[in-house]
Amino acid sequence: MVDALKLRVLEVQFFQLPMAFKKPFRFGAYSLSECPQVFTRVVVQAGECVGEGFSAELAVPRWFDKRPHLSAERNVDDLFAALFAARNGYLTADGARTVFELHNIVNSTVLQDAPTLPALVRSFGQAQIEKALIDAVCRLASTSFAQATRANLWGIGFSEACAPDLLGVDASAVLQSLVPRDKMWLRHTVGFPVSRDGSAEPSALSELASAVRDQGLRFLKIKLSGSPDADARRVEEICAQFAPAELPFFSLDGNEQYAGVEGLHNLCAQLSRIPALKGERLGKKCLFLEQPLPREKALDATVRLGDLPMAVAIDESDDEDDAFVRARQRGYRGVSSKACKGVIRSLVNVVRCLHANRGDSLKCFVTPEDLCTQPGWALQQDLSLAALTGASHAEKNGHQYVASFAGLSDGITSKFMEAHADLYGMTDSSARLRVAEGRLSASSINRCAGFGTLVVPELDRMAEVHELEVR
Repeated sequence: MVDALKLRVLEVQFFQLPMAFKKPFRFGAYSLSECPQVFTRVVVQAGECVGEGFSAELAVPRWFDKRPHLSAERNVDDLFAALFAARNGYLTADGARTVFELHNIVNSTVLQDAPTLPALVRSFGQAQIEKALIDAVCRLASTSFAQATRANLWGIGFSEACAPDLLGVDASAVLQSLVPRDKMWLRHTVGFPVSRDGSAEPSALSELASAVRDQGLRFLKIKLSGSPDADARRVEEICAQFAPAELPFFSLDGNEQYAGVEGLHNLCAQLSRIPALKGERLGKKCLFLEQPLPREKALDATVRLGDLPMAVAIDESDDEDDAFVRARQRGYRGVSSKACKGVIRSLVNVVRCLHANRGDSLKCFVTPEDLCTQPGWALQQDLSLAALTGASHAEKNGHQYVASFAGLSDGITSKFMEAHADLYGMTDSSARLRVAEGRLSASSINRCAGFGTLVVPELDRMAEVHELEVR
């Protein structure tokens, strides 16, 4: 067994690129047309070796913090402030530490330094540096993320102070059992079509049917509005586009739009009356319902979801390392994996599910979801993580809303196209995510050294993010 690498974090820098969407991305009650993509660079020392690591992620307003009185600009400022609160924790950590030790240290220091920021906002700040550290470890060790995780180079382990629900579980043995998937089914996001000014447009059901046919899609993710009547009608309209034998599997995304559990029972009752979903077909075709309740209520002691006829997963409520433990007590069975919330958090949840599901039971699951990750570093790091979760399908939607490799030079685009020709292809003279028979290839990212890629971003072409104080 290879020892986990111990690091000293020497430098942390942040840069940004403005990203204009080619069409608005609607989640919940908000439509997003632009936001910055944040790039993180770290310099670390491991023994006598010094190396760099990189990460990228959209700083999406109105998702990490949906409080209506805050502007989108304030949301982005808070995400930037969270970056620097986390940076302080990493730079002041004593001695050489493993990635997992640093994760736990910074969890505490960020809470102390930024107590007014919502937990999910704090998670974003820490996650960007954590991803760059993981990339630095992979580059220093000349190994892939999958290989580094299976060797537990992160030093993940459990104690009374950290994941006490897993006390006695051998994290290294569980991680060593993970087998990365080289092919993952793409779960295609079916959003609410909106115009540039945010108003509703006519249904694009015919476009959806064409996409399913042309790309060989077998999995969908259907966005919901919070109205059982309207949502059931929408699902029925989508189902009507396909012959019964050709209906894709689908998940439902509540985006915190349902006020309470009663509405979920109403929704399930109406879905069960849809001709294409009657009888056992609802349970077979509908994979799970994602984050239907607002994060402020979702984990209340009064919430009981065990008697719903479909599995329910948390997403926005996964804002702390023990959130899934608390969610399972309320009847939730699933938890999303998003690198923007933290890689270590997702890996620990994978261990939780494998431990709970030993034998033939399927008590809980990790589901890879997407927050508009962009081709390049963000998408490939997130897909590298998704390939190790045990899931066979993953949502990916960034390619639907932003032009591929937007803001990056032709030289950088060419490097990605050459190094990851299995993942990208040319369509209409433009670089695009390659969807082949409904699947994405993770083969090259599972095997390359570095976290998803060895391509280095051109930071000198970007604006540096300067420190913002926590408000």
